[in-house]
Amino acid sequence: MLQNYFLIAWRNLLRHKGYAFINILGLTVGLAANVFILLWVTDELSFDQFHANGDRIFQVLVNSEYPDGSIETYAATPAKLKAVIESQIPEVELATQYSMETELLVKHESNAFNESGIYADPALFEVFSFPIVSGDPTQPLTDIQSIAISENLAKKLFEKEDPIGKTLRLGESSELMVTSVFENIPQNSSLQFDFVVPFEAFVKENPWTQNWRSGGSKTAVMLKSADSRDAADQKLSGLIKSNCADCSTTPLLFPYLKSRLYSEFENGKNTGGRIQQVFLFGAVAILILVMACINFMNLSTARSANRSREVGVRKSIGAKKTDLVIQFMTESVLLSFIALLFALGIVQMLLPFFNEITAKSIELDFTSPVFTFGILGVAAICGLLAGSYPAFVLSAFHPAKVLKGNTQAGLTGNTLRKTLVVVQFSTSLILIIGSITVYKQIVFIGERNLGFDKENIIVVDRNEGTDKNYSAIKNDLNQLAAVKSIAFGGNNIFTVPITTTDPVWAGKPDNSSITFK
Repeated sequence: MLQNYFLIAWRNLLRHKGYAFINILGLTVGLAANVFILLWVTDELSFDQFHANGDRIFQVLVNSEYPDGSIETYAATPAKLKAVIESQIPEVELATQYSMETELLVKHESNAFNESGIYADPALFEVFSFPIVSGDPTQPLTDIQSIAISENLAKKLFEKEDPIGKTLRLGESSELMVTSVFENIPQNSSLQFDFVVPFEAFVKENPWTQNWRSGGSKTAVMLKSADSRDAADQKLSGLIKSNCADCSTTPLLFPYLKSRLYSEFENGKNTGGRIQQVFLFGAVAILILVMACINFMNLSTARSANRSREVGVRKSIGAKKTDLVIQFMTESVLLSFIALLFALGIVQMLLPFFNEITAKSIELDFTSPVFTFGILGVAAICGLLAGSYPAFVLSAFHPAKVLKGNTQAGLTGNTLRKTLVVVQFSTSLILIIGSITVYKQIVFIGERNLGFDKENIIVVDRNEGTDKNYSAIKNDLNQLAAVKSIAFGGNNIFTVPITTTDPVWAGKPDNSSITFK
């Protein structure tokens, strides 16, 4: 019977090619937009979920109280905090500390690359799921002169050679030996790095981190049980003030798996973050899907007169209303899945552009059950939702009346159809106005007068070499006829500066700008 339903549905589509084309086009656009949003939302929700002990990992945040009563929350913790946590909080199984990501020149023989890395203790690889693929997994960092590198960096520096035991140069002076190689960090990891240097080296280079008032590191802990968070949090809250009477900072635990999507705090309370964008895009996806379904409903009911006699004949020879409902629903589901195939083709074609504007590396992964069942579910829901109203309307025709030529007999629900049209146009106007507003804001930001001519300015990231040879580099650049002036600064002038008095953000200037004539 089911095969017969699909056969009749297919024949109807072939018989009414124009109608089928318009419906498929509308559903294709709606489904393509939904697939793009589904890919983006799925990628955002997948961040950091690969950690095996993710439910037990907590980021140590700090609430810093200011004289005006305001509270600022950030992840910069004193470097001494880790040792105190391990000794005084029995609920903690492991603790690790690591620096902010830093970009340094990594060189081996003639191969040299600017790579992003961190300073961390060996426990980093136990708390987080960053597997060691070469070297001793129990001792990924053996001493202060060791370094762990990613598979990508190992391939770039050493090509086909075994990197273990080899020496490389980090920055201008540090000679380090590769003691381990770890798997490439997944794209959906909040923490991104290609090398890890022992945290002791960071403390040695930055003695100011030994002050309890500093915020020179990030700290993460893995609890013995996720249920012990409250007990650990209570003991953690007074650790800084008990070691620094005049400090105004209070540490707290925050689930690491939420650190990306729930990163915004106001006066010490979490207020959301990127999760609001996830909800917003999810709502937009639902609106687009509903509009596509309403378009299908209106087209189906508009041509109901053309199928009234078909319904009359089938009912007169014994067809039940249930059979007709299933038949019409089958047609809409078939249309929806055909539209899904075209939508996936459009998504595959536009995916590189989508990745460019979203700064992601998303792919169509049909091996992922979440993605596969997600798009199939969206297509099925779209087909059922779009075909439900037309199916019940068409199946309600009275055979005696329609066979006599009264095609309007049984065509009820005018109020609902008019309402659907109003909803469709209203939603379209809302989305169009919203898109125009966003576009104008982007244009305004791009064309806003910043108080200087940015057309002839380039910004170059600084490193250890430029810091040490600042005068010589500036003098050489000034000799170039094309260079008008040079300035060194601590932040990129084209970005919003961070306003804080915490020492973690204080340091050497990291950008230089060159103005051309």
